[in-house]
Amino acid sequence: MRDRHRPVARSLRQNEREILENYFEAELLDAIRLKEVSQIEKPPFYEGLRSQLSFVGMRITFDFTNATGITFDNCVLLNQSPLTMDLLFHELVHAEQYRRLGVSRFAAAYVRGFAECGFVHQDIPLEMIAIALTDRYLASDKFAVGEQIATWLSTKDY
Repeated sequence: MRDRHRPVARSLRQNEREILENYFEAELLDAIRLKEVSQIEKPPFYEGLRSQLSFVGMRITFDFTNATGITFDNCVLLNQSPLTMDLLFHELVHAEQYRRLGVSRFAAAYVRGFAECGFVHQDIPLEMIAIALTDRYLASDKFAVGEQIATWLSTKDY
């Protein structure tokens, strides 16, 4: 999905970058591409996972089509108009998680976390980190996202 959307996605606008550079390293901000979409698509694996789980009596209630954003490595799809900085910040936290873990480890940790928390989206450990850091951002706390994520990642085997 990253490869499909990234070629037509845009770089951060100057005003977005000026705000975000207080929290994120220039390397990440340079690499980020954003694409505004009318609806977030389900990732390719989602229906297969949903079918397998329903076979054993489990349900996934999260619906990607209602999501406001999703990050695939350094490509962010956004479904919110107008775009808010807190949504953009949240998705860039995920981009930093990808950067530190790599695509394979991030995907494995995210899906494993989803399963371990009973398929409740906001309880996924990587999601909880993004929510906590977004809350700090909204409180006008200045901090280095990369350092915070490195600390959290060092406390658990991802």
